[in-house]
Amino acid sequence: MQVGRGRLFAGITTAGLILSAVPVMASQAERQAAQRNVAVPAAVVPAAEVAGLPLREKLSRGQLRIGVLQWQGNGAWVRAIGEAPVIGGDAQAARVAAQKDALRNAALSYEADISSSETMEGGRLLKSKTTLSTRARATQVVWNDEQLTEGSILMAVEAFMQPLPLCPAEASQSAHLRRSVAVTGFRIDNAQDAGLGRLNDFQRSFPARVGQFLKNSERLDPVLVTDINVLPDARNAPASNEHGVGPQQSLGLAEDFGTQFIVSGVIRRMDVESADAYSNSVYTSVRDLLGTTNKQRWFEADLFIHDGFSGALIYQQRYQVQGRYDAEAETALQMDDAAFLNMPYGQAVISVARQMAADVEANTACQPFMTRIAGLDDKRVMLKQGSVTGIRPGDRFQVYRSRELYMDGEMLGRELLDLKLVANVSHVQPLFSLATLPADPGRYNVQKGDVLIFW
Repeated sequence: MQVGRGRLFAGITTAGLILSAVPVMASQAERQAAQRNVAVPAAVVPAAEVAGLPLREKLSRGQLRIGVLQWQGNGAWVRAIGEAPVIGGDAQAARVAAQKDALRNAALSYEADISSSETMEGGRLLKSKTTLSTRARATQVVWNDEQLTEGSILMAVEAFMQPLPLCPAEASQSAHLRRSVAVTGFRIDNAQDAGLGRLNDFQRSFPARVGQFLKNSERLDPVLVTDINVLPDARNAPASNEHGVGPQQSLGLAEDFGTQFIVSGVIRRMDVESADAYSNSVYTSVRDLLGTTNKQRWFEADLFIHDGFSGALIYQQRYQVQGRYDAEAETALQMDDAAFLNMPYGQAVISVARQMAADVEANTACQPFMTRIAGLDDKRVMLKQGSVTGIRPGDRFQVYRSRELYMDGEMLGRELLDLKLVANVSHVQPLFSLATLPADPGRYNVQKGDVLIFW
């Protein structure tokens, strides 16, 4: 399923990808042992069904499924094929090259990014460059088929692929800390769109699914408040609402929820291409039998991420997919119903939720860790985060004063002023921690609500 962004889910071969170390070819006994120890998803075609056929023939007959087999948590089982020529009779070198090619294809099948750049001068195109890359690693690998053909080796791999860490430890001293994210309800622009299937609960259940995907993140701590719809009704919303909540509202929400970021959204479309496809007429019934009924349904949604300390909008993206909606018009469905999840439309909607979660993580996990001073005691300040968040004794936080900025009576956000103080964490409990200041807080007018930042 392709989401309306610059990402592909396809097996394409290219060089220069970041992959984990390539394992050596296992013996038959080792492969069988690995298959017993690895939870291969049910979607994988049992090897016994096609065991007697050469690998290339299995592919030509469509008896070996290639690509993503099953999503599990923050990764997926992927089957891919690799091929390499045998040069100078060196089959072992060709085997290693085929393994690299197979893992490269597995990574691209899991997720690939496309970027392009062009150089123009005087209206002439001097240079055009398109780059295909992926940031994925194979954490479990099972080599389950190999074929030595005339002049080349063909290999099949089943690998559990996961994304590489977004922020390498050396790139950020605060990489061990989990950023808190409040996921709010998503407003439905047109309630009539949700009538088919009675999907009005999507304003809560869809962002809840985004939050469930975020719970698989090692970098974020999602707080689900999907019963709260922070965006006003479209008919009464100001023009600026195109960017979600305003700065003042996002600041208030972040303080109420005790989070660093606010995630909100709008479901723009859930309409069908042909309303007649769900009528009870004889004509529609005949077209259903012939398989010619157009039951394509759209799903379009906007995602907004606001910083809870400045009120600034740090990311927004629109997603658009469509899929066949197979349920009867009068059948009421919930997002977690098997009937919804198994139909093409349900799978398309879930793919958007998964992509939204990935984009939330990509645009928040590498931000500096920020929290507020919850209380003061002599030279010590209290934080409402502890070991559950990843805070450790010895962590050092810069102290900032938060000041509201206004223009023409309208609040633009908040400015952070560096007080040139460092709070050193000395005591950590699961849900709170204490940090010591080098001087009396009164000397610098340190107050409850001031901001602590770990860069």
